[in-house]
Amino acid sequence: MGYYFHSEGGYGHANEDAVQVRMYASEGSVLLCALADGMGGQAGGARAANQAVERSLLATDGYFREQLRDETTWVEIISGADSFLSDNDAAVYTTLVCLGIVDEFLAGASCGDSMALLLDGFGRQHILTESQRKNPPVGSGSALPVSFSARLGAGWQLVVMSDGVWKYLGWGEITEIVQEKRGFNVVFGLRELAQSRCKGRLWDDWSVVVLTDE
Repeated sequence: MGYYFHSEGGYGHANEDAVQVRMYASEGSVLLCALADGMGGQAGGARAANQAVERSLLATDGYFREQLRDETTWVEIISGADSFLSDNDAAVYTTLVCLGIVDEFLAGASCGDSMALLLDGFGRQHILTESQRKNPPVGSGSALPVSFSARLGAGWQLVVMSDGVWKYLGWGEITEIVQEKRGFNVVFGLRELAQSRCKGRLWDDWSVVVLTDE
């Protein structure tokens, strides 16, 4: 498995997105990913996003490998990050997508409006985060994470993105790039298209992660 990502702040302000990808307990057959987009316009948005990502992936160490294939595990992990932020940093909110890929199976959960798009290798497209709730946000102490899962086939590719990516591009265009390109070329293709739509400047924080079976 491989992964590629890019994250940058929108024009004229600091980045309030956070991204982290790593292997589970140094085991190369399990890939973990978390992406958060701190709520803009509030002091501490970047801190909330970074803490949510960090807490979530640290929490995976408390689960057995097989538990990371269970959707309920990821609901628990996001709920834990929500409680932590609520207890330690009141009124600072973020979106959060967390997931794990174990033995050609993907499971995860999300809250907010960051997105995850999967081409599963069987010729099917899934917007994994399609049913997520935007409110209450992570950090409120009452977030309601929605889980997702999918079986993967040879040639699968997963793209996780903050709203700074998808809101400027149609899903048809995003899917076309993901179908035509692989790995970092997906990141580059999405960024190039977004820049063309924004006259060369990305006005919102912009973060994308691409995970593949290669």
